Amino acid sequence: NKIVSVTDCGQVINPQMSEGQAEGAIPQSLGMVLSEFMIFDEKGRAVNRNFENYHIYTAIDMPEIVTEFVHTHEPSGPFGAKAAAEIPINAPAPAVVNAVYNACGVRIRELPITPEAVLTGFLNMNNLK
Repeated sequence: NKIVSVTDCGQVINPQMSEGQAEGAIPQSLGMVLSEFMIFDEKGRAVNRNFENYHIYTAIDMPEIVTEFVHTHEPSGPFGAKAAAEIPINAPAPAVVNAVYNACGVRIRELPITPEAVLTGFLNMNNLK
């Protein structure tokens, strides 16, 4: 398994730092999509208040991340550069949403994607409420 990130961040000023920004943005985005969400009980208290049941992705959870850059020049940016981390953080969410859709036909329209949301979508899609 591998995640490939191709980003147009204009003129890459510091390749190692830009690569690190992209490689940090991807797990952060996947966390927002799949695992980092608060659960509250009926009284409004947080149920998942610790790292035992609030999962943040770490390097051990991630597949290989390959980062590439499209080398362009942004005339309005400093030295022709653009943002390096803000762009790759946007791609994982639609990729996962489309993967779920391709796997089972359920189109998720709200994040996070939970097993319950997929099951509800599947039941609604098949009129099995």
